[in-house]
Parts: sequence; C-alpha cells; structure tokens
Amino acid sequence: MTTIKILALRRAPLGAFKHRCMSTALHTTQADDGSSSTVFLHGLLGNGKNLKTVARKFGGGSLVDLRGHGKSPSGSSPHTFENCAKDVLKTVGPGTQATIVGHSFGGRVALECAIQSADNDTETTTWLLDTVPGEANESVEKVITAIQSVDPQNYENRQQLAKVLQQEQQLDVGLAQWLTSSMTPSPDGLAWGFDVNVVNALMPEFGSQDFMGKLQHLVLSENQNNTLHLVRGGKNTGWTVDLVSKLQDLSSRSNGRFHLHVLPKAGHWVHADDLPGLVDLWKTHQSS
Repeated sequence: MTTIKILALRRAPLGAFKHRCMSTALHTTQADDGSSSTVFLHGLLGNGKNLKTVARKFGGGSLVDLRGHGKSPSGSSPHTFENCAKDVLKTVGPGTQATIVGHSFGGRVALECAIQSADNDTETTTWLLDTVPGEANESVEKVITAIQSVDPQNYENRQQLAKVLQQEQQLDVGLAQWLTSSMTPSPDGLAWGFDVNVVNALMPEFGSQDFMGKLQHLVLSENQNNTLHLVRGGKNTGWTVDLVSKLQDLSSRSNGRFHLHVLPKAGHWVHADDLPGLVDLWKTHQSS
C-alpha cells in the first residue's frame, strides 16, 4: 500500500490519483532552497506566500496558489473543493512524495485530497490548521461584501484602497492592509489578488461540504488506514462546545487515527499567532 501524508499539514505519493474532470496546473514558489517535498495550501483570499514563514520553519517546500488566487489561473467551472484538490494533486505530479500543509480553506482542500487518496487505496496523514467545519464564518461574508462594494480600478495605489476599506467598509486596519497587499497594477488601476467570481462560487462549498462525514470515513472505516491531526486556535470562537465535543468523541473512537490539538494562545491564524507551538506539534507528530 502506498503511503502519503497530507497536512492542512501532509506526506505521500500523490501521482496515483484519477482525475475525473479537467484540473488546473497551479502556480507555486519555493520557500528556502526548495529541497523539502512539503506543499503548503493557503486560506481564502490569500496566496501561497501567506505561509512562507511557517514553510521555512518546517524546512522549506512549495507554496501553492490555489485556483483563482495569486498567480494561479481560475480554471474552469465548477469551482468546488473537490476540483481544487484535483488541481493540487495534478500540480504535485505523479510519483511525488509530499507533505501538504493547509490552513482554513486550504484545510478543506487538503481533506478532499485525503478522500481522493483513499479512493485510490492510498494511506494519508492529514493536518488541518484551524479548519472549522460548517458554513464560512460571517466575518468572511463581511469581507467579501466589502470587496464587492469597491472598484479597485478607481484607485491609484494600495494605500488609497486600504483607507477606503477601513473608513467606508469598516474593516480593521490589519485586514484591509492584508487584502490590498497582494493586489497587482493593471492598465486601468489596481486588480485584486484573487478572482472574485471564483471566490463567490466557492462560498457555498463551505456549507455543503460533508466535513464531519468525510472525517469519520477517513478515520473509522475498516478498509481505510488514515491519520488526521486537527489544530484549532483556542481563541477562535467558531469552535463551539458542541463541535469540540463531537471531535473529541471521534478522536476517542479512532484508535489513534484522529488527533485533536489546541493552541490556547492562538486565534484563527494559528501559524502566525503561535508559530512556536505549531512547530512543536509538527516536530512531535511529523512521523505519525
């Protein structure tokens, strides 16, 4: 049996996957010398460079721009988590040993990678970084509404647009600066660092993805041999008592195949809020 690890953090030969629909080759850049086979998946509205610091702490690897984000093409519809995962597996290439590290939306995609791996009788280890099951947080809806309310081509520079997002759309300073940091110049002004149409198409996927069902299938099915790690930010209020209880119960029934971790000092951005704690988890469990 082939062995892969997916990590949203992940290790494995990813080339045995069947791509049943057209997938998109993604843009990647290398962290450090590129000698590591680790692949990093970013969150919604971001790009691979968002995980550059954690990638270096983990020994380097490939920073992936998911479809419709950064320098990757938007690809063809339907824009689904499943097809995003197929993009990743296509990009990694046949016969490649890789660890996939993903955050938030990247964790959703990594989970789909694990399912597609399991369909091909491939063992997987998956780490999900503050990937909360269910609908996207209402704060995400607020951000998308804000970016749709402004035309970036009307602004000469990022600072102007960031100020408008703060003053007129009530986004906090850090978020406004982050959103505009990846913008690129266009002949008519500025352009977002993501395809708004792809983002809109992906939003319903958060609610429709059977996150818990897929997780249970991977760690409880007798014919599967998968290990998953979920790292949650202790300050993220999206982790309700009921949800954490269900995950703890699943962990207790998984015979060591599902591990639930918490970084108490971290919010949603676990890799930024408590990087030392995340690195400690990585070093402790990377061989499991």
